Amino acid sequence: IGGGVDLTAAEHSPVVQLLPTATVRAYDNTTGFYVAANDPGAHPTGLASGSKLAWSLAPGAPAGFSVGAADGLVVASVAEGVYGVGVEVRDVTTNASASVTLEVEAVGVNGTMPAFDAAFPGTRSPYPASNLVYAGFAEQFVLRFTVPGAAPNATEGSLAPGVVVRTGALPRGASLGAVTVEGYAPPGNVSVKGYHATFTWTPEPADMGWHAICIYLETNFTSPSPQTCFDFRVVEDPPPTWLTPPQNDLTATMGKELRIVLEALDTNSADAVTIEGVSLPEGAMLTPADPVFRPEGLVTTRNLSWTPRHGSGGLTGQLCFRATDDGSGGVPGRTPTSPADLCFGFSVPKCRYTVGEMEGLVEVASLFKTNWLQLWALNKDITRPEGYGVPGAVHPGFELNVGQMVKVREGESLEKIVSRFGTTLRQTLGLNADITGTKPLVTGELVCLVPNSCRERS
Repeated sequence: IGGGVDLTAAEHSPVVQLLPTATVRAYDNTTGFYVAANDPGAHPTGLASGSKLAWSLAPGAPAGFSVGAADGLVVASVAEGVYGVGVEVRDVTTNASASVTLEVEAVGVNGTMPAFDAAFPGTRSPYPASNLVYAGFAEQFVLRFTVPGAAPNATEGSLAPGVVVRTGALPRGASLGAVTVEGYAPPGNVSVKGYHATFTWTPEPADMGWHAICIYLETNFTSPSPQTCFDFRVVEDPPPTWLTPPQNDLTATMGKELRIVLEALDTNSADAVTIEGVSLPEGAMLTPADPVFRPEGLVTTRNLSWTPRHGSGGLTGQLCFRATDDGSGGVPGRTPTSPADLCFGFSVPKCRYTVGEMEGLVEVASLFKTNWLQLWALNKDITRPEGYGVPGAVHPGFELNVGQMVKVREGESLEKIVSRFGTTLRQTLGLNADITGTKPLVTGELVCLVPNSCRERS
């Protein structure tokens, strides 16, 4: 393999990562290989459109070879034999370039070649796809190759003599295990034995950036497999983000359950996400955490359940939650990432109560320190006050008026209002969570109270 770098146009050129030899099948342009490349600039997969790099064959390349200008895929329709192929990679923004020359073997039409199994569960996507890796978190996956008709009598789990995975330079701290024979049955198919090797790597914060490895399987009874490369982007562990949007106008009625589904996403599926209430009213409860792995990452769900009790009419505030991840990744001294907060603004309407199971006017009246006759007088649509769950009577979910809204006059105190409507200060304070005995009333403010219908009022 040969290489060259042109730095006359920029301070850095594309970095090419591949092995010195590659394999294709003669007269078959479907068994190509990628010339994996990147540079210290923006990652090609992070661009809004187009490609940052451009690939081309070097002058004098053998006839029958071609390379994808936007992705570096080299394919060939050539006769069986060995060829020297040069490829140039150019940064389209700086015009800096790098060139490589490698040996390509075209295997006969009937020759046997191992094949990398990109569909094997848990493996990583080959180049040009990019795989996110998080600094401080272990990255481990299996490289599986299949060879038609090979190892039918080999014991699963045994070492595979004469079989080795060839790699280029591995990232610092990365390792590749020995090749073993293992069986795997794809869904709906019989088990097929293949050759497995486990790749392990825990990148450190100093490794953040682009890394690539290229591999092929070499055996003593077949031609090598086509070259397969993997692109890794090592990034900092991200904090969790909320999938549930915030709201500022939630209405929570007394007696009626308020439910909120809380979902937090961590794109690093190796993290454990915790959702906790930061500022919750009395009686609010959270269900146990339910983590689920999705293609976009780990989604943790908890459900809030809160039923405002009687006496909370007029209450306003926020329901706040915090999502955090452990973020340590096994790195000593490392602290979790920044938490993500989510808040909902809420208000509890005055004078309104939602009837629950087995609650009639008598039971609700007892909660609000009044009597059923007073409630009946406040709810003209009830024609059967003694009934429950029948037409004309209350039923679960029925919204009752439990008081009357009165607007404060200029200079009027709570004591004067209570006196004017023949009720008590204690009962009125119990219907207005936003009013205290020492807080002056504001002209035009609404007060919920239960007038004494048996007392003459001026």
